[in-house]
Order: sequence, then C-alpha cells, then structure tokens
Amino acid sequence: MLAAVTGRREEAQVRAAVHRVSGRVSGALPEGVVEATVRECFADLSGARIRDFVPVLAERRAEERLRPPAQRPTGVPGRT
Repeated sequence: MLAAVTGRREEAQVRAAVHRVSGRVSGALPEGVVEATVRECFADLSGARIRDFVPVLAERRAEERLRPPAQRPTGVPGRT
C-alpha cells in the first residue's frame, strides 16, 4: 500500500515539475521532451535515501539540461 501511495505522490510531483519547467522554457521545447527530461532526472535520483528533496533537485536538473548551452551556469556562482 505504501508503494502505491508513494508512486501516486511521485507521479503528481513529476507532473507538477513538468508543468513548471514547461512554463520556464516558454514553449521553446515540445512538452514531450520536457516530460522525458524531468522523468529521467527523477530516475537519476531514484536511489536517494532522503526523498524530501528529490522533486526540487530533479526539477532544477531538468531545467538546467533543457537550457541552451550558452545559458547554462558554469563554475561556482559568485566567483570569477
């Protein structure tokens, strides 16, 4: 029963992340590409022991992957 609840909760988190990321990439990419990337990022974090931060980490990772290379952050923020 817990696995089913967790699965439904994670599916809702994936759908919400897809919606938010799609809005931030301003329709520049098909939603199917955004969804596949978000799902891949969630899968990358599937072994995380602490699940609380997986949605935000997966969303950030997906958004970074979907940005054009020239817009991706490099180095450590705040350092030159």
